[in-house]
Amino acid sequence: MINNVMRTQNYSQSSIVQNQATIAHSATKELNKDKANSFADILALTNNAQAETPLAKPTNTPNPASTKEMLTGKGTQNIDLDSYFSNKPISAGFLSINDLPPILLPSAQNIKAITEHVSTRFTQLLADYNIPSAPEKITFDTAGKMQIPIDYPYTTELNQALEENTGVARELQTLNAISSHAAEIQDRMPFINEMADASSKSARDRIIAKYSHLLHDNHSYKSMALVFSKEGAVSVTADGKPLEFT
Repeated sequence: MINNVMRTQNYSQSSIVQNQATIAHSATKELNKDKANSFADILALTNNAQAETPLAKPTNTPNPASTKEMLTGKGTQNIDLDSYFSNKPISAGFLSINDLPPILLPSAQNIKAITEHVSTRFTQLLADYNIPSAPEKITFDTAGKMQIPIDYPYTTELNQALEENTGVARELQTLNAISSHAAEIQDRMPFINEMADASSKSARDRIIAKYSHLLHDNHSYKSMALVFSKEGAVSVTADGKPLEFT
């Protein structure tokens, strides 16, 4: 699904989801299982990525221009995104959980901050490498590998630029990952809210039937894409539509 954080509006809603899930009985347990597996995938991919290329640890003197209030696995923190997505990895070797940067959660707040930040960096990247235009879009496969359209004429140059600027590549991967996870949570929020308000088993059964397409193991996930302006500004789409939060 992803490499760094990895697949809502505010991830604190995830806590609400968990509380409401205890009310929702068997169907809600199924939803929790699905979400838990998704988040476990994110954590697993994040750990794998960190093992291969340890992330740069945020500095003690953050850059005010790139410092944003972010929702993380360690609570709300001011994160210097330049440092968080630095090209320079920390030293290899054993890393405790306290040595790693906090995981960025899939909230609207985080997605907006990263979108703005990586748009600036990607635009500068194109200018630095004399790449005339950005690709129309970038997608990622289930292993988190970047997919550039085959008709993009500057694929070789862009790949080289991203190989030499791993922080930008990782930020794009992270944006895709948390946007994907946020989109799936968004889909499930009406189900959670209705189940929380249900006062009888028959009402819960009707809601389960209504949202059964979200609860099956073969549920199809949204097709995510990072869409670019010619200059390099980034936006996120899900199934071809701009990612929005209600």
